[in-house]
Amino acid sequence: MRFLFFSRCPTLFLFAILTIACSTTGAAQLIRGPYLQQPSDTGIIVRWRTDSPTLSTLYYGDTPGSVEHQVQETTASKEHVISISGLAPAKRYYYSIHDSSGEIAGGSQYYFHTSPPPGESVATRIWVLGDPGDQSGKVARRVRDGYLQRTADRKTDFLLLLGDNAYRSGLDRQYQVAVFDRYRPVLRHTPVWSAIGNHEANKPGKRKDSADSVFQTGPYYDIFSFPTAAEAGGVPSETEAYYSFDFGNVHVIVLDSFFSIDRRDRFDQRMINWLKADLAENTAKWTIAAWHHSPYSKGSHDADHGTIETHMRSAILPLLEAGGVDLVMTGHSHAYERSHFLHGFYEKAKALARHPEYLLDRGNGRAVDDLIIDGQAGSGVYQKGSSKQGTVYVVAGNASSVSSKGHLDHPAMAVSHREPGSLAIDINNDRLSVSMINDAGKFRDRFSIVKNAPTIQPDDSDAAIIIAPTILDSWTSADYTASQENVVVTTPIKKLERRIAAGKYDVEEQYDGEMYIDSSDLEMVNDKRDQVIALRFNKLNLPANAVIRKAWIQFEADEKNSRETTLYIHGEKMAYSKKFTATKWDLSNRNRTDSFVTWHPESWLRKGSHGTAQRSPDITKVIQEIVRKTDWRAGNAMTFFITGKGKRVARSFEGDPVAAPLLHIEYE
Repeated sequence: MRFLFFSRCPTLFLFAILTIACSTTGAAQLIRGPYLQQPSDTGIIVRWRTDSPTLSTLYYGDTPGSVEHQVQETTASKEHVISISGLAPAKRYYYSIHDSSGEIAGGSQYYFHTSPPPGESVATRIWVLGDPGDQSGKVARRVRDGYLQRTADRKTDFLLLLGDNAYRSGLDRQYQVAVFDRYRPVLRHTPVWSAIGNHEANKPGKRKDSADSVFQTGPYYDIFSFPTAAEAGGVPSETEAYYSFDFGNVHVIVLDSFFSIDRRDRFDQRMINWLKADLAENTAKWTIAAWHHSPYSKGSHDADHGTIETHMRSAILPLLEAGGVDLVMTGHSHAYERSHFLHGFYEKAKALARHPEYLLDRGNGRAVDDLIIDGQAGSGVYQKGSSKQGTVYVVAGNASSVSSKGHLDHPAMAVSHREPGSLAIDINNDRLSVSMINDAGKFRDRFSIVKNAPTIQPDDSDAAIIIAPTILDSWTSADYTASQENVVVTTPIKKLERRIAAGKYDVEEQYDGEMYIDSSDLEMVNDKRDQVIALRFNKLNLPANAVIRKAWIQFEADEKNSRETTLYIHGEKMAYSKKFTATKWDLSNRNRTDSFVTWHPESWLRKGSHGTAQRSPDITKVIQEIVRKTDWRAGNAMTFFITGKGKRVARSFEGDPVAAPLLHIEYE
C-alpha cells in the first residue's frame, strides 16, 4: 500500500520529504473574513474564504473557545457560507472556525450579537460609510480610525455601506482591498449591510464582470448575502438588489438607485411596488432609507442634472415621506451635505425659494446645550409629531475621498462640508441622533430628531420638556449612555418681551455707509439699494445661565409688499451692545455672531398687519451665542442686524412707538 501510494511521487531521492508532502493536504489559509451577514433576532450568516477547498466546522457558544454548538459543512469549498438559526434574541455569541488541521479563526474578538426582537426599544448605534472604495485607502483608513477612536468601547450594532464600496468596478479583487482587508477587525464582529452603487454595477457594453441587479449576477451579488424572503424583517423583496430589515424599533430600507430606471423585467416598477408594500406593513418607531444617488446635492454630482437623482426625488421620496421615513442617507456626491427638516420638496433646488413651506424647521437640529460646531450653537432638535411629517436627507459620499467640484450650496442643506468622514447614528427610544465624524475623529455636524416630545407652552406655566445633557468633545461608552437618554423634567419656562425703546435704537445703514438714525420706517432691506438694518433691545433681564428655548422678533407692516425677499438675521457678537452712532459704517464695523437665521417672509398684504407673516423665524441660536459669552449679565443690551435681498417695510419707533419691533424670548 505504501509503495503504491508513493509511486506517484516523481523521485525516490526525496522519499522522506515526499512521504510528508503526499500524505497530507496541509492547512487551509483564511484569506477573507470571517464577516457577518443577514443578522436577525434568531439567526445570522457567517461567511469566509480560504485559499483552498476545505470542509469547515463553525463552533459557537457563550464564551470564547466554546464548542457548545456547531454547524459542519458537507461540501469542501473555498467560499464558506454558514447559516445559524434558533438563536436567542439580543444575545452575544462567540464563534470559532475549524478545519481538519485545527482552528483557523477564533478568540475574544470573534463574536456576533443577534438583533433585538422587532419593536423592542434598545440603544442602537449604526456606522455608515458612503463611497469608501478608494483602492489607495489613505483617506479611508483615517476615516475608519477617526470613527473607531471616537466610538471607544461602545459596540457598533451594524455597518451600512452606501455603495461604490470598491473602485473602480466593484470587482472581487477590489472588494478584497477596499472592504475585507481595510475593515477586517470590524467585520469579524459587526454585521455589514450595503446598497449597490454605480461603480459596482454592470455598465452595458463596458464591464460585463461587474454586477447586474436585474439578474443578480456579478461580484457584488457573489460577495453579499442579503435577504430576499424577509429573513430579517420587512416584506419579501425576492431580490438582493433592494430589501429591508428590522433592528428592534428601527426599520431600514435599502434601495437600488442605479437600476431604478431599468425597465428590463419591469425592475423599476417592481421596486416601487415592493416599497409601497413594505412601508404599508412597517410599524417600527424609526424608519431609515438608504441608497447611492442623492436626490439633493450640489457637490461633485448636481442632483438637478442627474436622471437617476431626479427619478429618486420625484418617484421615491413622495412614497417614503408618506410612509413617515425619518432619515434618508445617500452617497455618490463626494462631500458631506445634510438637509434641514423637509417635507414635500420634489423639485429642483431653485424651487425651494418659492416654497418655504417645504422647510418644516430651518434650524440646525442640534440641541441648544449640545456642542458648538463652527461657532454655531444648537438651534433645537427637530421635533416630529403625530403627522409623521419631517425627513432629514444626508449625503455622505466622503468615506474615502472628497471632490473640489460643486459649490455645496443647495438651499435644502443646513450643513455642508468638503472633508472626509463617516456617520454615527444613535437611536434611543424617542430620539435619533446623527453625527458626522471627520478623519481626525472630530464632530463636524450633529443633529437629532425627537418624536412625541412634550411641547413648550407659550406662557409662564410649567411645562415638561426634553433636556439633552451637554455632550463634551469625547465619546466614551459613558458619554454614550448619558448623551442618548431623554431626561424629562418639569421646569418653569419664563418669558421675556422687550420693544424698541427709542428712535435711536432702530436704525438703517445705507448703501454708502451713511447712518439714518431717525427713520419713520425700516426698509428691509432695499431702499433703492440694499442696506443694513439694526435693532438694539436694551435692559434685557436675561440671566447669564439662561437656556433659550424659543425666540423671535415681531414686526408690524408699514407697507404692502409681495416681492420675493430673503433676509438674514445676525446678532452683534458682544455681551453688551453699545448705542448706535452717526459715524459712517457704524453697523458694518461691528462684529456679527457666527450664528444666523434665514428668513423668507411671506407677502405683507395689509398695512398694520402684525401676525405670523411679520414674525421672524426662531432666533434661539443667535441669542444663545450671545448669552453664552462669559461677560453677559442680566440687564445688558443686545443688537440684531438684518441684511439680504428684497423688500419688506416695517414700522419703526419714530413711525409708531407701540408698533416698533418687539423681541420675544422664552428661556429657562
